[in-house]
Amino acid sequence: MSLLAAAIDHLSNVGCRVICTTHFLELFSLDILASGRGGVECYKMVTHIPSEEEEGDAVPLFQLERGVALSSDGLLCAKMAGVDPTVLARGAEILDAIQKGRAIKSVRAAAPIDGREMLKLFLSRTDWENSKPEEVQELMGRVREYKDEQSR
Repeated sequence: MSLLAAAIDHLSNVGCRVICTTHFLELFSLDILASGRGGVECYKMVTHIPSEEEEGDAVPLFQLERGVALSSDGLLCAKMAGVDPTVLARGAEILDAIQKGRAIKSVRAAAPIDGREMLKLFLSRTDWENSKPEEVQELMGRVREYKDEQSR
């Protein structure tokens, strides 16, 4: 994101006309770039978001209008492009964590572990009786994940 901001800033300062599409809305929400400043003009694609009474997903209307999008339609675009549902679910999980200001679990922490990794975790501590409750809870959670995976 920082490289994109620097490139747009540089190109606008030397008088270039650039068309750029991005889902990095933080460029604007953090005031790194601003429409109308330094030759930058922002436009967004219009998307129909169904009301609570309507059923279905958001639908891109393929209309360009002046302004900065309030949210990214990246997940919608990915779904329409046929991206694997597990990738979409992980993207939705990350987006939800960002929107709620929560920490994002690493892929490794989110994925089930195999028996060797669980054994490495167990052996990484020499004194489990003196460990913190959250460390024991992490190990027990991984043991449950492993057990569930093995029973499928």
